[in-house]
Amino acid sequence: MKTLKELLEKSMQEVVMFDEDFPIQTKITEDKSPKMFAIIGDNASGKSFVTSNFLGMANRLYNIKGYHIGMKNRTAGGMESVFIYGEEGVQSTGATTLNAVIGGLKNIKNHILKDQKMLLILDEPTIGLSLGYEKAMGKYIAEVFNEIKDLECFIGVMIVSHSKIMFEEIQNSGIEFSVMAVDHDLTFKQWCEKEEDYSIEELLLLSEKGLSKYKEVDDYIKNLKK
Repeated sequence: MKTLKELLEKSMQEVVMFDEDFPIQTKITEDKSPKMFAIIGDNASGKSFVTSNFLGMANRLYNIKGYHIGMKNRTAGGMESVFIYGEEGVQSTGATTLNAVIGGLKNIKNHILKDQKMLLILDEPTIGLSLGYEKAMGKYIAEVFNEIKDLECFIGVMIVSHSKIMFEEIQNSGIEFSVMAVDHDLTFKQWCEKEEDYSIEELLLLSEKGLSKYKEVDDYIKNLKK
């Protein structure tokens, strides 16, 4: 399995998470880079669930190692969280995010150079960053990606984000990433142009929406096991 694109295509044929009846629907809406995927979708659509479980599947089936840099690990506590994010109470949220992204990219680069197949998931890599720093994060991700993209053991990077400006900066750096849409079928351009205007009521129901999606997935898996 040489690229992230090939791994995703194989998974969509064989893994239940990509079945047409699964509660979280995903679709590759742009097929460009085989090693960088932008994962786009609304809050509580299931983006983090899909990517974190995909990483686990890649490890079990293909011995691909990797890191999932995101809120699930960030809020889990324990030594792993401290190792990746440090002591959040003594630095800004944006600095914590930045250090985790830098650490993730450096670590996979080190493993790749030792011939270990590696996959990186950056789940909301702009948390706590102001607009200018979001732009800089896009440039930084693009710079490191270009350094390692042709290395055989680099499977790829999946970037989960709502930051349109960060993705635009990645494109401005000359990278045409592929796109996987969660819970819709928009291309990146269509997503950027989509008018988003939710009501206060919809905002207050966001937590309930996430729990409902989790229950749908849980019920689906339980029914499969019967």
